[in-house]
Amino acid sequence: MARKKAKTRVSYQKNDPSVMEQAVKAVQSGALSLRKAAEKFNVHKSTLHDRVTKRVTIDAKPGRKPVLSNEIEKRIIKNVTESAEKGFGISRKQLLHRAAVLCKRNKITGFKNFTPSKHWWEGLKKRHPEVALRKPEKLGTVRARMLNGCVVDKYFADLSKIVVNLNLQEKPENIWNCDETGKQLEHTPVNVIARRGSKSVVGRTGNDRSNITIMACVNATGDSMPPMLIVKGKTKKSLFGFNTAESPQNSVWTYNEKAWMNEELGEQWFREVFLAHCGPERPQLLILDGHGSHETLGLLELAAEENIHILALPPHTTHFLQPLDRTVFGPFNKAYNRVCSEFLSENPSNLINKWTFPKMFSKAWEAAITKENIQSGFRACGIYPLNPHAIPTSAYLPSSAYETSMPVAETPAALGRPPSPSAADNENIPSINMPIPPETESQPMHNATSTMPLIDSVSHDQPTPNIISLEQLPLQTTSLPTTPSSQNFEVDDPSYLLQLINSGEIQVVATADNEGVATLPVDTVWNEHIDAIFSPSVNAPRTAVESKKKSRAFTSHRLLTSVEVVNEKRAVAEKKKKIEEEKQNRKLKREQNKLKREKKTA
Repeated sequence: MARKKAKTRVSYQKNDPSVMEQAVKAVQSGALSLRKAAEKFNVHKSTLHDRVTKRVTIDAKPGRKPVLSNEIEKRIIKNVTESAEKGFGISRKQLLHRAAVLCKRNKITGFKNFTPSKHWWEGLKKRHPEVALRKPEKLGTVRARMLNGCVVDKYFADLSKIVVNLNLQEKPENIWNCDETGKQLEHTPVNVIARRGSKSVVGRTGNDRSNITIMACVNATGDSMPPMLIVKGKTKKSLFGFNTAESPQNSVWTYNEKAWMNEELGEQWFREVFLAHCGPERPQLLILDGHGSHETLGLLELAAEENIHILALPPHTTHFLQPLDRTVFGPFNKAYNRVCSEFLSENPSNLINKWTFPKMFSKAWEAAITKENIQSGFRACGIYPLNPHAIPTSAYLPSSAYETSMPVAETPAALGRPPSPSAADNENIPSINMPIPPETESQPMHNATSTMPLIDSVSHDQPTPNIISLEQLPLQTTSLPTTPSSQNFEVDDPSYLLQLINSGEIQVVATADNEGVATLPVDTVWNEHIDAIFSPSVNAPRTAVESKKKSRAFTSHRLLTSVEVVNEKRAVAEKKKKIEEEKQNRKLKREQNKLKREKKTA
């Protein structure tokens, strides 16, 4: 059997465009011959000949010409990267599939079966080094929708008023932030040095996965309060297995059936930790999230008596607005994993359990709860110094996919514009003919950089289903593409029409030739196809879903110690008390009736 010849990849010489330009000028000016210029500037003779004769441009790259032009690839990259910033990123497999849909729809035969291979992806990365495969971070849909410019701007406006009214502009020691975090006894092993090519590398962990809730509180100067640790248990005996003496000084240990923070423990933390370590100076500001344990009536009334103002952050925005979440808990988790890994690697008999946990926690606490980390958190969240622009614009991009346009109340007549024609009038308006080549006459395109025929435009009029194949996207072939905001009306006065065009109220998307036929620019058609294929999730129309049950969740920040909120809490507490009393009365009445029936039967 004949041996197959191995394929070899052609290696091209990389020429500096500036050096090539000098060589071409030397030959064109007659200073050097073609051969001597090639030797002097160290370029191939044939390559220099192609540039001198202008067969190839000076800055042309070696190799086969890409199937898709540079402009189309740039548009694809723009759509893909913008979608990724909004939380709708696509994988490499999805990119290849959507590129195949684009090529198949536009009859580009440069790829086998219209489908690009992984080599096209590798070449795309080299031609556009600004793109790369990235592992996205988890972001819940509620968080993506809630962190928007409107919510954050209102929050900073009220925060600025509160800071000015309390005269805390130069008192960072009186601005506090508190939050909870959970920590399991079983840690995540850190990276270790191992043999290259090993299929698996193990790391020892503890045998107990019990969770412990940690309540932390810090201020803008970088100081921190002793933590409160909540373990799982129903009685005080659940604390006996912990070596609490090894924990940070003045730490408060308590228990809960699920190791969670609840209303009673929230009041206990405020009395035993916050008021004991916040200092005598008043007023003070405490910023926290809207967890139920932070909004109990007893805690708010006590805070109002002590002149402690409590501000609840907007819900589902703490990943950018809470200092502890931004720069403290992340280093703490890494420090805990590192300390536990080092402890277990010292001796095979070492274990992470209830007795050794306080020591590991104390080392991680001291390593992560530093002044630098805390001050960086307040600065990154724009709390101190007060800076609404500290939140990057990229943080609001995921919420832009959920924005809805407000209805316009003004009519065209009220704005001085001609009214939209009625359905009867539309019948008298001649439609715009588009020169679309028939399928029988259209020839396959071997390269998108050549002259392209006009392609059908994608219809955006019909709502897109939640799940739809890209090949099933409808095409509109009878009229110019329209948008929901576009209007059709006749203007007889040329001067008035020119005025509307200059003011931007009318946009010219196509011009008519001598025969009165309008032709869309090829770039416009391609852009519509690319937008529809590579950004379907962002561009798809959305329909409002009616909620069966009214939500009582708050969608904005609140000053919890304000008179309105406290009175609201009191009204809720009185209502609960009244309901409980009615429940007890009904229970007592049932018992009395039961006794009466028993006496009658006796």
